[in-house]
Amino acid sequence: MRTVLAVGLILAGACLAVPGVSAQTEGADIVGAWRAVEPYFPPTLLVERGADGDLVVYLTDASQARDNPFSEAAVRGDSLLLALDRLSMTFRGRISPDGEQIEGTFTQGDRSVPLTLVPAAADDPTRLWRPQTPLPPLPYASTDVTFASDAGVELSGTLTVPEGAGPFPGVVLLQGSGATDRDAEIEGHRPFLVLADHLARHGVAALRYDKRDGDGPAGGARLDDLTRDAEAALRALRSQPTVDPARVGVVGHSEGGLVAPRAAGASFLVLLAAPATPIGNALAEQTPRLVAATGAPASEVDAARSVMAEVVAAARSDADSADAARRVRAAFAGAGWSGEALDGAVRAHTSRPYRDFVRYDPAPALRAVRVPTLAVVGSADLFTPPDANEPALRDALGSRGTVVVVDGVNHWLQPATTGLPDEIGRTETTVAPAVLDLLTEWITAQATAE
Repeated sequence: MRTVLAVGLILAGACLAVPGVSAQTEGADIVGAWRAVEPYFPPTLLVERGADGDLVVYLTDASQARDNPFSEAAVRGDSLLLALDRLSMTFRGRISPDGEQIEGTFTQGDRSVPLTLVPAAADDPTRLWRPQTPLPPLPYASTDVTFASDAGVELSGTLTVPEGAGPFPGVVLLQGSGATDRDAEIEGHRPFLVLADHLARHGVAALRYDKRDGDGPAGGARLDDLTRDAEAALRALRSQPTVDPARVGVVGHSEGGLVAPRAAGASFLVLLAAPATPIGNALAEQTPRLVAATGAPASEVDAARSVMAEVVAAARSDADSADAARRVRAAFAGAGWSGEALDGAVRAHTSRPYRDFVRYDPAPALRAVRVPTLAVVGSADLFTPPDANEPALRDALGSRGTVVVVDGVNHWLQPATTGLPDEIGRTETTVAPAVLDLLTEWITAQATAE
């Protein structure tokens, strides 16, 4: 059960940096990128040789970021041992004589599964290829800007403006949860760069910006902070001489879709994969839904649901911090968590921003919206699933809203089959063309409406 919940967190995009040590190298040379044959293990293992000649091994993804090294790694003869203490994770495998396969056992907590690693070759689907990422020369202006939000908070972003004299309609782009950059980069994809590029080519300016430090339910920024940042971005965009201040809207993805209806001053809203049901309820079901999508047996799905229901109930209760932490610790410990991983999970799920977040209900803000709103829902979205969010959006927005379900699109607006995050890096498309066309046509229609 410990493994199931941890996999759920990995699938949700959690990445924990740990100090690394050089590998002991006494056997086969396995330098390169390795991927698992089994679909339940989406990460990539990146093996490199350090300046001292020893191997260093990273748990990464298709982007091959080097921010999560294994705390222990050793090659002895044809045997490989890896350990990542923070996640209670180990892998013991045997390297084939030709060096083209490593077959072994992956263990996390009290659960072990077989794992077969093979080289991630140049033509492997995990190799980065992002054909939608724009390359110069660009047929529009792109300028780095800064603007002030709260006292002492300066935000940096990029303004894209179409060719011509203007003034043009414009949008502020708001990312999903996590400390994401202005491009909302994930596994080599830069969806907000792709969206801004598409809008600029169709006569719409866009301002995208880096989120303030400490963002996220477990960090320091809350929805009120993010709302003030969005309103500051709207003011900055409206002040541009090439932008029509009467035709400026907000496009929010996921958590950004929670912020957008709260931000004053927008002429229209676009909500992409935005939650519309109480956040605590959504989070309680998110992990078991992800676990089920991996093919886990019903008993493990039910166990994950039970644990997360208790964690969310404790976090959004009126209990003091100590009592909430005790309940959360008991829930995770009962699922096999221990040590530093358990301590980290307790901190993350009992922080004040997280407790505020799980108590939040988007419906009142959505009902208060008085401007035209487009809500886009992906049929393959496992994080804000259409069966719950589509009717909630229609009910809350009423006649002011246009709700569209795009077939075969995941939470990140990509074409998808399962909706699991392991498809993100393996999919070449950054944003489904159907989504890009829908947004551009709808925004242009709002900008030209009398």
